[in-house]
Amino acid sequence: MRALTDTSQTIMLTFALGTATGDVTGFCFDVGFVDSALLFGAAILVPCVLHHFAWLNAVAAF
Repeated sequence: MRALTDTSQTIMLTFALGTATGDVTGFCFDVGFVDSALLFGAAILVPCVLHHFAWLNAVAAF
């Protein structure tokens, strides 16, 4: 079996941490899974929109 590349490992770690964070906010903080998804969706969407329409610096948006 071929070893995973650094990129593959980074992607898997990112997905695992994102899933865990969504589960913690949804379950442990009693926010609910739909509201948790909306919360993180907004957290991703706001810098994206600001970068596109308000000329927010790409580094700051990241």
